[in-house]
Amino acid sequence: MSVILFIGDGMGVPHLTWDYYANENSPFRKFPVAGLVATDPAGKSKVGESAASATALATGHKVEKGMISVDDNGERLKTVLEVANEHAKATGIVTTTSITHATPAAFVSHVLNRGMEYEIAAQICSSNVDVLMGGGLRFFEKNIVLDTNLISIMINRGYFFVSSYVQLEKTFTDTISKLLGLFAYEGLKRAELRTLTLKEMTRIAVEVLDNNPKGFFLMVEGGQIDWRGHEKDEYGFKVEMKDFTDAINWALDYQRKRNDLLIVVVGDHETGGLVLKEDSDEIGIKPIFTTNQHTASFVAIFAKGPWEEKFCGLHEIADIGKILIDVAKR
Repeated sequence: MSVILFIGDGMGVPHLTWDYYANENSPFRKFPVAGLVATDPAGKSKVGESAASATALATGHKVEKGMISVDDNGERLKTVLEVANEHAKATGIVTTTSITHATPAAFVSHVLNRGMEYEIAAQICSSNVDVLMGGGLRFFEKNIVLDTNLISIMINRGYFFVSSYVQLEKTFTDTISKLLGLFAYEGLKRAELRTLTLKEMTRIAVEVLDNNPKGFFLMVEGGQIDWRGHEKDEYGFKVEMKDFTDAINWALDYQRKRNDLLIVVVGDHETGGLVLKEDSDEIGIKPIFTTNQHTASFVAIFAKGPWEEKFCGLHEIADIGKILIDVAKR
């Protein structure tokens, strides 16, 4: 059994509502199962953030803000990718941010604070993740934790390394079993400027991972939906949502070829206090951000494939992580 988990960073219910009305081919029209998720972290706060939410999704445990897959004592919490690896599955991470950023980091590393990106990169270097694509070149070229070039180490460990889409297009073959793609110094360019789309990265990741007969677990993050919310950028969130939903639509099309693939789409928290006001344009609604911060709003979850029924209803975000870990063992 295989899983593709899509995480819309900062994607609240209004974000996907806008896509539903604006896009006749919206993937949110195509899922048989939907639910809601409370994203509050451990502690008193009811407002989620990426590190705590991603840790909950990756490990099934609630932690306080900023912590990456460790408990209050700093002990490692086993992640769903580590569980999948124990069951001989291939694993991968795809993101539009740096692969050391909070959401991907929670699936592949264990640190007390999300800001420890050089340490996160060092842990990624020694991990067993098969596909890693996104930004973050600065943390690998000259890693100050290990005082070395991590890219060279990963190449020696069998990774095929690329740093541009042109290079990837020219050199990619179906014989690649481990892929490291670092396409920017930190996060990737904004969606309207990117030549390498999230859809294309997802397709390539699946092509590599699907060579494993035991199945795979792939996490795909639309990481800059959150960034555009912080900027209160109403145009920007639309193009980031399109980049994200194009990738989901590709996965849904791919799923038709097989009966052993679960696709899950979830937000990690809501960013921007987005509201949709009535408008006279052809869509009939206008998105307006009311804050540049996160909010406590529930997010939505969608599922299609084996075990889809487990995701129906209202959930705590850590409960989603527990379900994903159970699925990764199948």
